[in-house]
Amino acid sequence: MRRKMAEGSRELQMWLGANVSEAYRAPVSAVADTLEDLRCSDLDELESLLALNSWPVLTRRRFVDAWRELKGEGAAPAPMAVDTPEPVAEPVVESAPEPRSEPAPVPEPAANMNAPPRRRAHAPARVNDSSGRYLCPAGCGRSFAHGPAAVSHGKSCGKLPPAAKRQRAESESDDAAAEPS
Repeated sequence: MRRKMAEGSRELQMWLGANVSEAYRAPVSAVADTLEDLRCSDLDELESLLALNSWPVLTRRRFVDAWRELKGEGAAPAPMAVDTPEPVAEPVVESAPEPRSEPAPVPEPAANMNAPPRRRAHAPARVNDSSGRYLCPAGCGRSFAHGPAAVSHGKSCGKLPPAAKRQRAESESDDAAAEPS
């Protein structure tokens, strides 16, 4: 009896290997010890035990077709095509040849992908005429001897806090009031 069960189990594993995807072999093996167990079961029982509705459609179809052949029922018939009436051929009427149109314009070549990216234009550094130094373009009040240094600083400058701006404005107004026009 044991020998017969072992042989039946081996047959089941061979059948599973030929007909069932590897991911779904374990659930089938869990509900059937031999091919005879599968032959004796009906489709409703297998659907509930194996949750066949959760299997991918084609995997489920391959399993059910192989199971039906195992039972001797043969695979399920292929779905019948819906009968559609034959289309009636309409008479072919020759039409005059269409006039030739001009060829489509050739698009301009795309930009050179190997070229370096174009640089963004930055605000030019302002020069303080009295000292000849470059002022921060963001307006914080710092001055630099080198123009690119002022531009570089202006990119990351957080400007002055409001209190410092007020002090600066007051000192500039004092300077302007002191200078005669």
